[in-house]
Amino acid sequence: EPPPTILVHAEESHAPLLARLATETFSDTFGTQCNSADLASHIATSYNVDTLRREIASEHVYFLCLASDPRAVDPLGFCQFHLARSPLLSSDDAADPCWSVHRFYLRRGAQGLGVAVPMMQFVLQRMREERARTVWLFVHSENLRAKRFY
Repeated sequence: EPPPTILVHAEESHAPLLARLATETFSDTFGTQCNSADLASHIATSYNVDTLRREIASEHVYFLCLASDPRAVDPLGFCQFHLARSPLLSSDDAADPCWSVHRFYLRRGAQGLGVAVPMMQFVLQRMREERARTVWLFVHSENLRAKRFY
């Protein structure tokens, strides 16, 4: 039985926390698959506080937390999703709401606890509420744990 969890909507003031969490989870997931210079460059570009503050303002960003942590002080993971243009649809199909799961990460200690399922159910429910007909999820081919989950 997974521990009780909640999803906390990120606010711009959460950007430093998200930067630390994103850096930790990305490094844990891909740190052994790329050289340290590439890893550092990606983190500096993608997970800096200013970039994440802008993403929080324009995307759906949520922290997965234990139910006892409603302020997202020590989140188990996070997810980001947004309205996107489908890479396979022509501009004539632009009216079809297409959503993309941009990031979906759990801290190493939260993996295997069964908490990813309710987080993904939440993401999909939010997309249904937005009338999504298409959902895109991209996963690195080397991320075997994620591929098994999806």
